[in-house]
Amino acid sequence: PLALNQSQILSKDGLQLVLPVLAFHAVAFAIGYWILKIPAFRQREEVCRTVSLCSGMQSSTMAGLLAIQFLGGSSQAVPAACSVIAMAVMGFSLASFWGSGYRLRDLPSLLAPQTGPTV
Repeated sequence: PLALNQSQILSKDGLQLVLPVLAFHAVAFAIGYWILKIPAFRQREEVCRTVSLCSGMQSSTMAGLLAIQFLGGSSQAVPAACSVIAMAVMGFSLASFWGSGYRLRDLPSLLAPQTGPTV
């Protein structure tokens, strides 16, 4: 789907899909993680992370193939093709972040490290 739709993905219409696709996957990763933090469903941290990755890494390739098959031409697969890239980059980044031993609560200090006075 990426190769077939390269010009459409890089077009204005394709680039307008970036924010909604990123938001979709970000929300899916977050819901997958935080739903298991609710006391009724409380799970170990490793389980929360795994479910987060599973919910955020949905099969966009399957959606693209179904769109082509049932909705018409290959241009119908452009949203799915954009989603493939987003979920791969976001999922890999999140897995690498957690694999490095960081937690979500460490994120503010990583993004804006605080420097103290030097002696």
